[in-house]
Amino acid sequence: MQNHFAKENEYIDCREKMASKKVIKLINGVEIPKLGFGTWLAEPSVTGEGVKTALRLGYRHIDCASRYLNEPEIGEALTKTFNRNQDIKRSSVFLTGKLWSQDFHRVREACEQSLKDLQVDYLDQYLVHHPVGIKPDCSTFFPEKGEDLIPWEANKFQETWHEMEKLYKKGLVRSIGVCNFTKHKVSKLLERLPEVRPHTVQNEIHPHLPQRNLIDYCRAEGISCTGFASLGNRERPPQMIDAGDTVLLEDPTVGAIAQKNKVSNAQVLLAWGMQRDVSVLTRSVHEREIQDSFNAMELELDSEDVEQINGIKARCRYLKAKWYCLDGQSLDQVWDDEVLG
Repeated sequence: MQNHFAKENEYIDCREKMASKKVIKLINGVEIPKLGFGTWLAEPSVTGEGVKTALRLGYRHIDCASRYLNEPEIGEALTKTFNRNQDIKRSSVFLTGKLWSQDFHRVREACEQSLKDLQVDYLDQYLVHHPVGIKPDCSTFFPEKGEDLIPWEANKFQETWHEMEKLYKKGLVRSIGVCNFTKHKVSKLLERLPEVRPHTVQNEIHPHLPQRNLIDYCRAEGISCTGFASLGNRERPPQMIDAGDTVLLEDPTVGAIAQKNKVSNAQVLLAWGMQRDVSVLTRSVHEREIQDSFNAMELELDSEDVEQINGIKARCRYLKAKWYCLDGQSLDQVWDDEVLG
């Protein structure tokens, strides 16, 4: 038994060294791994196993959110992993949490609940999950009526951001940021000269939604970017799928580059994101797929490959957030009429 654990720890150490080579340093010096393991849409009872598998295989960035309704299970998985494997410590794992839209008025309480559920003393990153708020008395996670929404307004959001700053100053979180914010909304936040600027903007980013303007703007402002739906979010609920949606993993350009490099399409997509200095998220509950995605850390696309992917014309936003829409508002207006480029 001891020999088995010795070999496992040696394997873990090797994978951890590989992961440590690819990090992004935030403006405050905190390092975020370029490859992260997402936890959205995983079935109950398998989320924890997926997290334990990801950590064992070398992932050191776990992306969580209270809205995913699985933080207690993830907390159990983290505690078991930290207790069993001395080579996997809390300090070596980057944990992201998110403030749900119904909690804008109770930021501290929401964060502390996530800390309790995840069984940790601090988060490495805490993000505002969506710019649009939901009224506290709304009975559903995704409102069906616009009257249940709290429209995004820069002045009102500033109050929520002040509470986020307090979490950072008190050491409950090591960095703060926003999720699903357009370039316009990020710029409006910065215009108000916050005492603590956002360290990270997380958004949907992939070759069919490259977000060039957002990434360039954030980079110029010293803000890091994290991309979700890196593989096209195949498992999104049916109500989120439109007839004209593309299938990212079946993109012919990506497939040709994968064949050329003798790797999977998923590895090509993840490597492309990481080479843009974007932290990318992937998710699965199957060990083979979790391992395959982690192997993207070893892939370096040449300039021709990158240029071909950058030249892909197909465009699609997979997570459209239709529930954002106020009565009479279009999706284009929700996303501030920013082009899918």
